[in-house]
Amino acid sequence: MMQIIRAVEDGVEFFTVEATGESGMSQAGLARLCGVTRQAIDKLINSVSTSDCPDFLKPLQGKELIVTTSVKQFKNATIVKDEVCAIVLEWYAFESQRPNDTARYSYRRFAKLGVRSWIQTITGWQPQETKALAEWQIARLAGKQTRRRLTDAIKSYIDRHPELSENNRKWLYVNASQRVTLVVFGRKAKKLADDLGVHRDDLRNALTPDELILLQEVEDTAIRLIDIQDMHPDDAIQQTAERLLISVQNRALKLK
Repeated sequence: MMQIIRAVEDGVEFFTVEATGESGMSQAGLARLCGVTRQAIDKLINSVSTSDCPDFLKPLQGKELIVTTSVKQFKNATIVKDEVCAIVLEWYAFESQRPNDTARYSYRRFAKLGVRSWIQTITGWQPQETKALAEWQIARLAGKQTRRRLTDAIKSYIDRHPELSENNRKWLYVNASQRVTLVVFGRKAKKLADDLGVHRDDLRNALTPDELILLQEVEDTAIRLIDIQDMHPDDAIQQTAERLLISVQNRALKLK
């Protein structure tokens, strides 16, 4: 099923196909922007395929004029393609027998940017690459915050346990960090970085949003065990690993 983003501005419906960015307006919305009736828009669009087509509209002949027709989820709206909307608006603004101020105002609103960019801005559509980058940035930022909380939790644990040896204190955070990577990826950080072809310091920048979220979940659980149950960080991460394994096994059983 075609996924369509809908937005309404000043009583006009705008649409963008989520997967492709193809955009348009409802016929009723286009009529409103042109300062004419919907029947007038229907008549003008229908004339494109006839010998009565005005010369100005002839570039549309042989082209697909509609994104989709009778979209039930939007009260059977017929969505006119953005490039068609642009030409129709220009027709009513300057070329028809009775140009009108409403059409001229509407036409000038999008003329500088292009009608597609205008509609995509209104509907909030972004290319998939931009969305993926935004998702990664959100996951990366959340991961950094969790990482700082893990550091604070380990520091607090050290402060609460003066009996820890100096060597244990020195390596506690490093060991915990290595264990987290080992739990999630089955490899230590250096090996994982080598496999991904990145420097170890840039490892998390090379991970996907899903991988970053999984790391965050493991660290969040470990933080709670350290802070609430006063569990040694190594033990907290080990127990988190066992819980994670049980959770994965349970999900796998439900899928069978």
